[in-house]
Amino acid sequence: MASLLFHHLTDTTSRVETDGDFTATDNCMSSSPLAVGATCTIVVIFRPTAPGLRTGAIRVANSFYNVPTGILLKGTGVGASIPR
Repeated sequence: MASLLFHHLTDTTSRVETDGDFTATDNCMSSSPLAVGATCTIVVIFRPTAPGLRTGAIRVANSFYNVPTGILLKGTGVGASIPR
């Protein structure tokens, strides 16, 4: 599991979005706006739909910059092995 630290999530976080073979869960909305020194957690889950390189992105929209903060994501899907 990788940890991602987003700076400036100190204002109202309106949504967390993903695309590709990635989904996310978060607790940012429940504590919005974040208090000074507080944190929220975003967990990104990779579920490949095909073997090989898969790409996607996560975007966190907030009112601090009025534009989403984004990170490109990559993962490698492997084929399932068939028992002999």
